[in-house]
Amino acid sequence: MPNGGVHMGIFPYQPPSETCLWEYDGATIEECQNAFLEAPIFNGKTFWDAEQQIEWVDC
Repeated sequence: MPNGGVHMGIFPYQPPSETCLWEYDGATIEECQNAFLEAPIFNGKTFWDAEQQIEWVDC
């Protein structure tokens, strides 16, 4: 990103998709991380609300 900003995006893994479910442009990684944690992107829930139901996949 110009001026050293950070871009974060979330894409579905299964089924695979090129459609971004959520994205954010911030000044720092921490700003993007906080925006992700507060965004209701898990069926209307935030990360903390859905944490126990999330299946992690490392690529």
